[in-house]
Amino acid sequence: MKKCCSNQNPDRISYLPDPVRSHIVSFLPMRDAIRTSILSKQWRHIYYSLSRLEFDQYDFTKIKHKAADFRDFVDRIVICHDGSDIQKFSLKTRLDDEFISSSRVRTWVSFALQHNVQELEMWMYYGKITNLPFRFFTCMTLRVLSLVCVEIEWPTTVRFPVLKYLYVEGLSFVQYENTIDKLFSSCTCPMLEDLVLRQCDLGVSTLSICNPSLKYLQIFDGNQLNINISVSTLHKLECIWCLPPNISSETLSSLSDAYFELSDSDLRGTAVVASQFNSVSKILLGLHNVKTLELDSTFIEFLSRGRDLLPASLPLSCCSLKHLSLGLLFRSSIHIQVIKLLLRSYPHLQTLVITVEREEYDWHLETSTSMNLTGMEDHSQLKKLAPGDTLDRLRMLEIREFEGSDSEIELVRYLLENANFLEKMNLSKAHNQQSAESQMKESEMMLAFAKVAPRVKISLS
Repeated sequence: MKKCCSNQNPDRISYLPDPVRSHIVSFLPMRDAIRTSILSKQWRHIYYSLSRLEFDQYDFTKIKHKAADFRDFVDRIVICHDGSDIQKFSLKTRLDDEFISSSRVRTWVSFALQHNVQELEMWMYYGKITNLPFRFFTCMTLRVLSLVCVEIEWPTTVRFPVLKYLYVEGLSFVQYENTIDKLFSSCTCPMLEDLVLRQCDLGVSTLSICNPSLKYLQIFDGNQLNINISVSTLHKLECIWCLPPNISSETLSSLSDAYFELSDSDLRGTAVVASQFNSVSKILLGLHNVKTLELDSTFIEFLSRGRDLLPASLPLSCCSLKHLSLGLLFRSSIHIQVIKLLLRSYPHLQTLVITVEREEYDWHLETSTSMNLTGMEDHSQLKKLAPGDTLDRLRMLEIREFEGSDSEIELVRYLLENANFLEKMNLSKAHNQQSAESQMKESEMMLAFAKVAPRVKISLS
């Protein structure tokens, strides 16, 4: 007769090698990782060898803890660590003179550097970190560095030989001349592949980025900064709240994904308008291999300011583009005509998303109307695309923030008539109106769309 096993579910995890268990526990939130020490004797000191240390003061103190408790918690983990290498060290805290001082943070950062940290993340608020160790600025192991609202003193020598990802947000470089030019250069970061630069005070009027190892670049500016980009290896570019950047032809040709959410200059005049149009036109003409493209309504507005130059200043045929997202100014018939012309450039388009924008962009409407784009008069009544220009590859159409204005309906009908193999169209309403009158209008509109393209599955939400 076989004996029944007294333990049907043996605890195999507790008897795994320490490095394996430590690696598993490293993926838990810090508080949960510490709690594993009460499981058994085998787990008592498991957090001593954690390779991922992530400390968030806000997350810690929201459960009735004080800043002093957070400080002591970090101190305990740092002091008890067994000396093994640190894969990631993340510190999100608020500096003050009483509990978490600059010298305390400097000690914690030094600990991470001494343990060959590969990923370092620092979010600091309301204070300045002084006298960071020099090895921070020349770290030989750092592959990922994220600095958010960190006020630090930058030395003249900075070098990250193996850094691949750099995220910088809310920093000021005003007092450190030429630091920003060095920081993003191939001399400082020869292996840098991903760069994110958000809302920093760079202390310069023109930023030039030309690191030949870059593959992904995001710039979130909002400070009327002139930006020059010359990177022949760049695959993805995101420009947010930027003036139209000056991008080299080699860079434009290398891009497969591009996103532009532009800001308009406070200046006005013929020269400014011409410069805006030339900049955005150059971008579109240079995107020979782009697969995914997003253009906000300001980009479309700049195109609309081209007057008679627009029809001849768009790509003849960019067959690489598959996915296109566009911003549309509410009730702007000029934007409708620009979009119609733009779509002729992308015959292999598969998905199209249009987001209708309103309210804060109302100032555009007066500008667009006053421009009276005479060169587009011959194209303003476009109903059907010319043979060979039909959107036969378009399968999915989505209109977001749809309100049913005359210009929006005009665009939808135009797309339904020219996308011969469209399969699905989604309309997301801007407002959920429940009145009987609005529901009646919606029903009539949907019926009209269905008559134009009975083969298309149309939904309104």
